[in-house]
Amino acid sequence: MGANNAPILSAVVYKFLFSFLFLFIPCLVFLYLRINVFKNLILPALRGFIQIAGLGVVLLYFFKIDFAYSLIIAFFMLITGSFITTERGHVFGGDVFLISLFAMFTSYLLLYILLYLAGIMKNVPRVFIPLTGILIGNMTKYIGSVYAFIQREIMEKRELLEALLIDGASRHVILTFLFKEIAFFILLPSVEGMKVLGIIHIPGAMTGMLLGGASPIDAALYQIYIVFSLLAASALAPFIAAFFIFGKLENMVGIKF
Repeated sequence: MGANNAPILSAVVYKFLFSFLFLFIPCLVFLYLRINVFKNLILPALRGFIQIAGLGVVLLYFFKIDFAYSLIIAFFMLITGSFITTERGHVFGGDVFLISLFAMFTSYLLLYILLYLAGIMKNVPRVFIPLTGILIGNMTKYIGSVYAFIQREIMEKRELLEALLIDGASRHVILTFLFKEIAFFILLPSVEGMKVLGIIHIPGAMTGMLLGGASPIDAALYQIYIVFSLLAASALAPFIAAFFIFGKLENMVGIKF
């Protein structure tokens, strides 16, 4: 059995190593610009290579396990994602982790139900784990971005908030203003990105399915659901987190609204 798999394993290793040839072009650019190639390109590339290759080996095992273990993996993803968001949101207090966890869990649960009813999400590790990872990873990124945005932009508008309060603006008006700022920051780039789908490039999930021999119609259907679910995740989870953060923001900026 091992002897039969040896040629296949050698071919896989060869293909992985061959992929490093594609780094030759950016290496030339970095060298020409006198940028530290090892620190800024080779080291991150090696890290990414190890992570992706390791992920492939791990998923090879996880795809064979019982679905119940997939739920444990999903819980670990939620915990890890929530912890990562605290790197940018630690200034808002020690309960930021719980805020992120609640926002991500409730958003994921809703999206899971919708995708399951649509027949896209299936309770098998091969489908459940990748889709869960995509959704939680997206929510992690945008919740972290919202925390950074609130620190960088919203807190700098303290004078504007005070002016709104002096003019008699209600809490609802102020929160609506703040949420609009977040919406422009988060949703507009995602909406702009949707304009080029299927025209300038074939999206990732669709490309993977086509390479795997799936029907173009099926691939397009899956891609549409994934794109729309990611858009929903980027709108729902960050806004839930921001709602709780704004309650803490009142004390941070010294304004009670």
